[in-house]
Amino acid sequence: MRTAEGTASVLFGRARRNVLGWLVTHLGDEYFLTELARRARLAPSTAQRELNELVKAGLVTRSKSGHQVYFAANEASPVFREVQSLLIKTSAMADVLRHALRPLTKRIDAAFLVGAAATGDLRRDAPVEMRVVGDVEPREVVAVLSRACRALGRRITVKTQPDGADRPVNEPHVSLLDKKLDTAFPAR
Repeated sequence: MRTAEGTASVLFGRARRNVLGWLVTHLGDEYFLTELARRARLAPSTAQRELNELVKAGLVTRSKSGHQVYFAANEASPVFREVQSLLIKTSAMADVLRHALRPLTKRIDAAFLVGAAATGDLRRDAPVEMRVVGDVEPREVVAVLSRACRALGRRITVKTQPDGADRPVNEPHVSLLDKKLDTAFPAR
């Protein structure tokens, strides 16, 4: 069975995943090349090559202000929401959070993104909310997520529920882990 991260690597190369993943999780923000390259952990030349292709495809906008060139996710693209959804579920936000939760996996039955992030509303002022089912306290989850929060440039609100609590069936959610469904963290 292919992991979520494996699916993303088939669809998008690492550099494209990093650039596009950052932009779709920071909607409404514009970045100049060197800033985006740093945040995507890429050489500026690699980021430039990917951005050129993404602009041609209509997934990223390019704008100028004086001598600075800025890039942003193009929410007007007809395929933007689908691409954003794929990236959130595979490599952008979800994979970073899955990896961060690994120290607690034995005590977590399920973990989900809920609320605005699960519906694709990832503007800077939109909250990123996580629900965790298991034998863990919110402060423990927040502690293991601190590095991920810095990497994502986002604050994450965590709500925990005891073992056996219901999953968010009737509300939008992105599953990060669910032992009932046998979805596990990608191997690293």
